[in-house]
Amino acid sequence: MEYDAIIIGGGLSGLTAGSLLAKSGLTVAVIEKSYNPGGSCGVFKRHGVTFDIGAAMLFGFGEKGFNAHRFVFDCLAEPIEVVKHELLYCMHFKGHRISFGADIDDFAEALG
Repeated sequence: MEYDAIIIGGGLSGLTAGSLLAKSGLTVAVIEKSYNPGGSCGVFKRHGVTFDIGAAMLFGFGEKGFNAHRFVFDCLAEPIEVVKHELLYCMHFKGHRISFGADIDDFAEALG
C-alpha cells in the first residue's frame, strides 16, 4: 500500500500529526515500536501498584489565547468536554496522603 505520509512514532505528537494529516485527506501510516500507541502517556503495573509513565495530565484547554490542545481538537472537529478538577495529584508517604493542588498554601500545609 502507498501512503502520502508515514509517521515514525505513535506517541501523542505522532498520533496528532497522523490525525491532522488524515483529516486533510491524506493516506497516513503511523509506525510504533511498542505494542500499543501513546508514547510517554501511559501506565504500567508492578506487584498490584499502578505507576504513571511520563505525561499524566494535559493542560491548555482554556478559553483564552492560543493553546495546542484546543487547536488540535478544533482542527479535527471533535467535540471534547474537559472537567476541571482541583486536585492535580496525590501520593501516599509513610501513612500520610499528600495532595498536590493549584493552591500552594494548601500544598505546603499538607507537606507540613
